[in-house]
Amino acid sequence: MAATVIVSIWVALERHAWHSFIVIPGALGAVIMLVSLVVWKQAKDETIEVVLYLGSLSILLNDWYDAKIMGNRPWPIIVLLLDLALVCRLPARVSCVLLALVVVWLIIIGSEEAYRWGLYEIPLGNARRGQYFDCANPPCANGLPSALSAFLTNTCVFMFDFYFTRGFAHRLYREHDAKKTAILATERIASSLSHFDLTSAEAVLSASTLPEP
Repeated sequence: MAATVIVSIWVALERHAWHSFIVIPGALGAVIMLVSLVVWKQAKDETIEVVLYLGSLSILLNDWYDAKIMGNRPWPIIVLLLDLALVCRLPARVSCVLLALVVVWLIIIGSEEAYRWGLYEIPLGNARRGQYFDCANPPCANGLPSALSAFLTNTCVFMFDFYFTRGFAHRLYREHDAKKTAILATERIASSLSHFDLTSAEAVLSASTLPEP
């Protein structure tokens, strides 16, 4: 099986060298995650961290490729990787690295758009930046696959980011409501005890839903 994977990668590199090269980090991250799940039955924090770095690198390389040919830009997918880092409670350095990586990349790609200092002139296999203007009424149609790719990318980022944010907000609301209930119950118990009314204090304690310690 390993030989088959190696041969497949070699054939892909022979046919579309650059486009295959830019997806290798993401593919390597997927393999690392799969091995981690098989060996340890779970994904360790260190494994997830490495996979997020490799996935981000692959996404930005793809963004470079698509920016050159004026295709669908995939860099917003890193927003989901940031959400994943927060959900998995990874160390703060992971989010900092991903944020810095994206900001630096946007500065680089923005400066290329503004001054054309040569980034887009680096050859990327058979990619041609002018192919979307090689028609009678430019910009030319991208075709159904490109439209579907743009739709799926933007929809996934939009929906999953909303899902993660909603889950975080709901947990925050539950914690707030539980603490509010505990504070009100404590005030009532303290008021009852100040009047030496043990019966009322026990009634408040038993009727209140206090948060777990």
